[in-house]
Amino acid sequence: MKQFQVIATANTMIDLPHDLRAIGEKRLQGMGISISYAGHADDKLFHTAGDVKNRIADFHAAARNPEIHGILSVYGGYNSNQLLDKLDFPMLIASGKPVIGYSDFSAVLNALAAHGSRQAYHGPSFASFCDPNMFEYTYLHFSNALSGNAVTYRCEGNFASDLWFLKPGFGPREIRDCPEWRIFREGEATGPIYGGNLETFCRLIGTPYLPSLDGAVLFIEDVSGNNPGAFHRDMTQLRQAGIFDSINGLIIGKFPDGSKLDEFNHLSYILDDVLPDRYFPVLCDVFCSHVDPMMTIPLGGYTKLEAHSSRTVTVNFNPE
Repeated sequence: MKQFQVIATANTMIDLPHDLRAIGEKRLQGMGISISYAGHADDKLFHTAGDVKNRIADFHAAARNPEIHGILSVYGGYNSNQLLDKLDFPMLIASGKPVIGYSDFSAVLNALAAHGSRQAYHGPSFASFCDPNMFEYTYLHFSNALSGNAVTYRCEGNFASDLWFLKPGFGPREIRDCPEWRIFREGEATGPIYGGNLETFCRLIGTPYLPSLDGAVLFIEDVSGNNPGAFHRDMTQLRQAGIFDSINGLIIGKFPDGSKLDEFNHLSYILDDVLPDRYFPVLCDVFCSHVDPMMTIPLGGYTKLEAHSSRTVTVNFNPE
């Protein structure tokens, strides 16, 4: 049994009920992972998970502890980027421990990748495993990806984006049809993969915490899609920063049910504006966002994106 520790780099864990924590612990235990909690994960200081120095201390302690084999974000929130100029990246990387999470935590993941880590995974947070109706797709591919296997992701026909944790009994889930991922521009691309939450990713531009995107496949996701103007603004920033001049392919995460950007004509209008002369493949509605199920993506992993009849994304650390 491997032990993973849950840390809070942005929002406090105190709002995650103990009965939900027990569900997550049990599910991960069934995957051969025991869970412990960082000493300050339940701290709260105004809108953050406690003082920065304590959040840093938790992260570093988990990396240094030989009994801990992996580090799992409790969930996202805001302000993980407060930690970036205080993290001991050489020590974190030397520990060799996988670090997993998504949303605002993608700031930490990309910063690790920018410093040479091959153990940063964009994937389900601890809270994701606390869903009593968690998609099998999510935890099976999580296990495969962390084992170093090549994983081919494809659409499996349905998704959910309801706020299950606010429901009496935490369910049932509201399952929606998603017969296939949609193609904005056809083609194939290969290269290392990087990305995460679009708003968070944009905050890394101009800092030393953005990985090199030359020849990369970029994936981005927007938490709600209910503000097309904000999404358009952030995509314009990527264009003006030269990001789209560097990459080989683009993946856009599935928007939650009912999002204005779930209307493909609206999304296409924005993509036509920000990619008028870029001809790399673009695959949309992919399960790398704030919906279930969720892919587990090793940042820097060798990737093949197929945006044609197969509509697949294959990710592996080993190109051979």
